[in-house]
Amino acid sequence: MSSELWIISLVASVCMLQATAANISLGTLQDVLSELKNLRTSNELRDQKIEDLERQVLEDRRQYEHQFARQAGRIAELELQLSETQRADNPDQSPKKSEEQNTAYGLGVPSEKRIRQIGFSPGVAFTAYISKNVSNLGHEFIIPFDSVILNAGKAFSTNTHQFTCPVTGVYTFQTALLSQSEGLSITEIVKEGNQLVQAHAESRTTGPRTYDQGFNSVVSKCNKGERVWVRNFQHFGSGVYSERYTTFTGYLLWEAEDAYLLG
Repeated sequence: MSSELWIISLVASVCMLQATAANISLGTLQDVLSELKNLRTSNELRDQKIEDLERQVLEDRRQYEHQFARQAGRIAELELQLSETQRADNPDQSPKKSEEQNTAYGLGVPSEKRIRQIGFSPGVAFTAYISKNVSNLGHEFIIPFDSVILNAGKAFSTNTHQFTCPVTGVYTFQTALLSQSEGLSITEIVKEGNQLVQAHAESRTTGPRTYDQGFNSVVSKCNKGERVWVRNFQHFGSGVYSERYTTFTGYLLWEAEDAYLLG
C-alpha cells in the first residue's frame, strides 16, 4: 500500500471515530435532559399536592372551629332552658335554693336578679379579618382587622380595629393568625391594654409555601365600655397573612349587671 492510500485510510478512520463519539454524546445529553424534565414534573406535582393538603387542613380547621362555636352556643341554650324548666316546676322555691341548684348544674349564675344568661346573644357577636397581608409589624402594633363577616350589634370598629363591650357580662374572644413564609408572629388578645392570651405561629422550614397558623381563645368578663383588640406581642412579629386566615372573633355568653360577681 502506498503512503498516500495509507494516509487517506487513517483520515477516514479518524472521521468515523469522531462521528461515533458525537452520536454517543448527543444521545447521552438527550437522556439527561429527559431525566431532568421528568424530575421537574415530579417536583411540581409534589408541590401541588402539598399545597392542596395545606389548604384542606386550614379548611378543616375553620369548619371545626365553626362547629365548636355552634355546639357551645347550643349547650348554653340548653342550660338556660333547664334553668327555666326548674323554675317553672318549682314556682315556690326560694331564691337561695334555686341558686344552689343552678350552681350544682354548672350554670354558675349567682342571682337571677343580677345576671341574665342569654347564651348566644343575637345582638352581640362579630368575626373580623384582614383584607391584605400585613408586614413589618411594630411594637404592640394593632392588627388592622378592616373587614367583617358578621358584626351583630355593631360593637366592632373596622376603623380602630377594636371591640367595645356594649353590655357588662361574660364574653368569649378568639384569634387565629397565619405567619408569612419563613416568618415568626406572636399576637395577643388584650383588654384595655392588659394581656388575656397569646397566639404563636412560626415556620421553621425553608422554601416556598412554608407557613404556620396559631390559634387561641379566652372567656373573660368585660364591663360595658371596655375595649378588646388583638396586637403584635411586643416586637415579636414579621407579618401576618390575609385571605381570612388571620381573624378575630367575639361574642357575648351572658349579660350581668354586676361584673364583680363573676369572679
